[in-house]
Amino acid sequence: MADNTLLTRAQQLWLHTATTPGPFPLGGETHIVVAPDSRLGPSGWIGIVHLAGATLITAPSPQLAQALPPNLPATAWTDLAHLRRLLPVDSAMGPATLAYRDTPPPPPDPTTTPTATEVEHLDPTHPALIALLASVLPEEAEESGLANITSPAFVLRHEDRIIAAAGYRHWPEQTAHLSVLTAPTHRNLGLARQVAHAATSHSTTHALLTQWRARDTHHHSLRTARSLGFTPLGTQLNIHLALQPHPLSDDPYAQNSKPCS
Repeated sequence: MADNTLLTRAQQLWLHTATTPGPFPLGGETHIVVAPDSRLGPSGWIGIVHLAGATLITAPSPQLAQALPPNLPATAWTDLAHLRRLLPVDSAMGPATLAYRDTPPPPPDPTTTPTATEVEHLDPTHPALIALLASVLPEEAEESGLANITSPAFVLRHEDRIIAAAGYRHWPEQTAHLSVLTAPTHRNLGLARQVAHAATSHSTTHALLTQWRARDTHHHSLRTARSLGFTPLGTQLNIHLALQPHPLSDDPYAQNSKPCS
């Protein structure tokens, strides 16, 4: 059963992001609302958030809202393959798992934690962090969201080079949106868990709801979240229908995270 405090805080976050007054739908319900200013996804997209069995959907116009099937079960709204059979979906972002924590994670297990270096705190504009972002594919760097963090960067080094980093961006409703990135040459070594532990400890110590968002295909990322005690509460999906032109958007809330291991 989902923690009530975590669920309530997550619902408030997404109501704020959707620019809808609420309340969040109850379990099993689906609310489709017209919200042109919604930040669930890029401008002009359908935004879908499913939390604890309930689904909130924002459409940018009455016409797009009316194009959505009215009687689809709440759990079906994050099944992209099913939606493609029902709707003219020409682009999608996600689905991505949403997991949360609002207390510090348990201490790292010394038998499984790498001991090469200690986690350092750096300014998020530090040149070594920028070099890490430059070492991965551009889409990985963008999806990680690490370039947009507003917290310190929590990093591990190897021979003066940053090989793993984590941090968070301050979101509304006292939320910390976590970002994690590991250098391709140092993945599958537990380094992401080490820096994510430091970032999560920092955010939760400051009473922030910490959000971990990872595409469902990013299994390493999801395993890291579970190892840190994040509670999965739902799924996010954004779809664009072939009924109007694609907009351009640099909305940070539209990013899905995160390539790590």
